[in-house]
Amino acid sequence: MPLSVDGLKEARAAAEAMDIAFTAVVADADGVPLNGSRLKADGTRPMESLELVYRGGTLHYPAVVLYRGGTMLDGVIPGFKTRDTYKALVTARFALDASAPSLTPHPSSLDNPRLWVDHDARVTTLSSVAMIRPVGYFFKPVAGSSLITYTSNNRAYLFNLETQREARIPGHIDPIPTPDGRFLTRPGFLVHSMPAIVSGDTAPIFVDPELPDEYQTASVLREGKDRLRYRVVTGWRDNARFRDYDAVLDTQSSTATFAPVGEPFVPCGGRVLALPISAKSGTEFGAFDVLRQTNSILEVLPDGTCVDRFDLGFASGKFSFSYDGKWIAFSTSRVNVDQGGTLTKPSEIFYKDALLLQRASGRIVSLTRNRPLRRMSFPEFLPDGTVMLLDQHVRGQKYGVIRVIEQR
Repeated sequence: MPLSVDGLKEARAAAEAMDIAFTAVVADADGVPLNGSRLKADGTRPMESLELVYRGGTLHYPAVVLYRGGTMLDGVIPGFKTRDTYKALVTARFALDASAPSLTPHPSSLDNPRLWVDHDARVTTLSSVAMIRPVGYFFKPVAGSSLITYTSNNRAYLFNLETQREARIPGHIDPIPTPDGRFLTRPGFLVHSMPAIVSGDTAPIFVDPELPDEYQTASVLREGKDRLRYRVVTGWRDNARFRDYDAVLDTQSSTATFAPVGEPFVPCGGRVLALPISAKSGTEFGAFDVLRQTNSILEVLPDGTCVDRFDLGFASGKFSFSYDGKWIAFSTSRVNVDQGGTLTKPSEIFYKDALLLQRASGRIVSLTRNRPLRRMSFPEFLPDGTVMLLDQHVRGQKYGVIRVIEQR
């Protein structure tokens, strides 16, 4: 993840400013040059700690785990932050009384169904395509097409799974299509027409300097014949920031205009939220609650307050929402549940997997059997309910495989 390289610099600078020790470890890099130099030249070492896995260190990169007096503190700070934000979050964490309750996951007050793994679920691979280069974990399919977007070696690409042809596109982080596939968004906030990008026209149709954040995802709030309203959520300092936009389509010329509706806003009061991800439609979004150390689904109300709709009960990577909102997909290294048990630390050493969760029933379906310590996969839903995921290392395939699967 390119931002993890920048995050390394920001976290180190924060530690130096606070005069606290700093240790950097690298997972998943495989010696790939990033930003013109190998990460190991930046004072890092391989990530070979189960303790870091159990404390959420591999849920997302970059991630900060704190320790005091030689003992790790429960709780992880995931996602890119500026050095000032790191300083504020670290100061707040160290300020907690040593006798205060741990920040480990705790039961939610929500009346959520009990989670259970469906060991009888059938997962069928519908298609499989070997990739031609290392693919960043935050890849995204373009709805209504055979295209996907991703980053590799600090560059953004558009890849056709049918023709297996790749094209360089602008940017180096988070090239993310809108859930309807009409537009491509980039941190900044920049918007491109997807048909234009496919044809080689790389000029943005809209730039919003008032939303200069990362991890941008969009939800479709309203859709008409030639007009749509999107809600975009981005990661912002220690919270999530939103803004609504209207897009007007010219069906005859295949062009579009994009314009903001209202001012950017930060909902949910003083909650500390990281890795915000919008649902495909509506006003829900998923985020990691840094203080509670769980991933939640929240709904933003018209007055800017938030209502918790689902609490996963443990820490995970970024959510992906199904198009009907009934399922979520995510990656984690901390799940070990079955029909007769509750959520615990994994009994299987090196366990890591991509999972589906049916919100109404609590049913969990395991999509992969990835067990290496330093691998991860962020599954993503397609409009027809199938799921696309990246298998990091498949025997005989150097750069991993993109698979489309269905489950029953």
